[in-house]
Amino acid sequence: MKDSGCKNIGKFRETQIFLKPYVSSNIQEYNPTAPEDLESALDDFEKFITADDNIDVLIKSVLVHYQFEIIHLFEKGNGRVGRILAMLMLLQNKVLSKPVISLSYDLFQDKAEYFDRLSSTQLNGNYAQWVKFFIKAIIVAADNPIKQIESFIAIRNKNIEKIMVLGKASKNAMLVYKYIEKNPIIKIPSVANELNSSL
Repeated sequence: MKDSGCKNIGKFRETQIFLKPYVSSNIQEYNPTAPEDLESALDDFEKFITADDNIDVLIKSVLVHYQFEIIHLFEKGNGRVGRILAMLMLLQNKVLSKPVISLSYDLFQDKAEYFDRLSSTQLNGNYAQWVKFFIKAIIVAADNPIKQIESFIAIRNKNIEKIMVLGKASKNAMLVYKYIEKNPIIKIPSVANELNSSL
């Protein structure tokens, strides 16, 4: 669930809560673990994470997110922590080399679907649809940085083309452009020093 505000983030939940989907639908709300059962649920959660099993790491990370959302340990911030745990598993097991993807945006493109699938998994044991939904979000999230990089490269190439037609001024203009790429916030003296000239 997408969390808002910072109040009570990280505070263990002491009361039972019932979470309805963001958008009304025909499916029942999912019910987080009762406060008195949190400790045993966390024990089971830890055993699942650390178990030496044959579950694919990607699938296991998806189930880890689901389990943490269902336990709903904190008053606020559970979704955030659940997404972080999934990413940490992928990093630890070398599925990702760096934390370059963000699941938040892609998971909440359709809040109703997210909560419907979460509820369906808890109420009907329909884990397959949850895994497919979450992995699809991971694929989209992984593709987004690639598209952004390709867009940046295209913009850079266009800028370089514009610089190259400046004639004699193109050499210094290119030096300034490359300096700005490395230092988005600049001062005239620092640029002049970089160019070994007085501007």
